[in-house]
Amino acid sequence: IEGLRLELAAKQATVDALMKGFLTIDFPTVEGLVFDVLYEPAATIEQLGGDWYDIFTLPDGRVAFTLGDVCGRGLAAAVKMGQAKQAIKVAASLQINDPMPLAVLTQANKVIFLHDRYAEFTTAIYGVIDTAHRKVTYASAGHHPPILVMPGEPPRIMPNHGFPLGVEIDMPDLIREHEFIYESGMLLVLYTDGLIEFSHDTDAGEARLLEAASAAVEARVPN
Repeated sequence: IEGLRLELAAKQATVDALMKGFLTIDFPTVEGLVFDVLYEPAATIEQLGGDWYDIFTLPDGRVAFTLGDVCGRGLAAAVKMGQAKQAIKVAASLQINDPMPLAVLTQANKVIFLHDRYAEFTTAIYGVIDTAHRKVTYASAGHHPPILVMPGEPPRIMPNHGFPLGVEIDMPDLIREHEFIYESGMLLVLYTDGLIEFSHDTDAGEARLLEAASAAVEARVPN
């Protein structure tokens, strides 16, 4: 029993070190914007999975955000997740003059295949926030659509087109960029499939998420 306890402690230390490296803790400070995140893996023992999130400042001063999910769970999925997350960040940084979503996701897919010819099925959203023009531009690689909520209005499921990363090195022409102008009090919600599929009823999970997003916005509206 003591041997097993020590082995478990060693594995937990490895997991903790990986998670510290993989998960973003400090977000950029941007006037007029507030970022928040909840990361709660289904595998509560391992505390490790294939989901990621990231927010970072681009070389041109705009703000980028990304969220995604690598198929699988556990250590193997976490390693692939780290590669996919970093691939998007590198691709965004390389596109110094115009790091727009379509170009970044296409380039990130090629980087993923450089790591391993047997790349894992990966869904992702990448977007750019232009604070000067209050504009958000995003694209989805087969991921769940964002939800946009405005005070006093029902939540909207945003347009969503795309093709997952890690499937074909030359992706088909299916990814589309979408944009919207953000206003004060608006909330943009990004999430991975576990949030709405945990109960095995996707429709009910999505309905609960829409209700929660709407309630969060209305709670901030001054009386």
